Amino acid sequence: MMPTLIILIIQTNIGWVRYYQRDYTGAISDYQNVLHADPKFIPAQNKLWIAYALQGEPQNADSELNLLFRSYQHPGLAKEISASDTAESSSVVAT
Repeated sequence: MMPTLIILIIQTNIGWVRYYQRDYTGAISDYQNVLHADPKFIPAQNKLWIAYALQGEPQNADSELNLLFRSYQHPGLAKEISASDTAESSSVVAT
């Protein structure tokens, strides 16, 4: 049975409160629970990658951000951003 939209919204918002309390582990858990119920719930996807990044888990953040871009039907955008970041890093090191 698919949970109602309001339950997904409330659980995502609870995660957002935890995020603002800097309880990134709790926020990640809340967002994952929402995405377990509905893997395409974009508000939770959007917040999950940020929580991973602030938790110090860049690989998980990158993975979730790529999933988010795919949800928006922009799978190539992540590669472009990654290539841009690499080019900027290289130019900073060269100077």
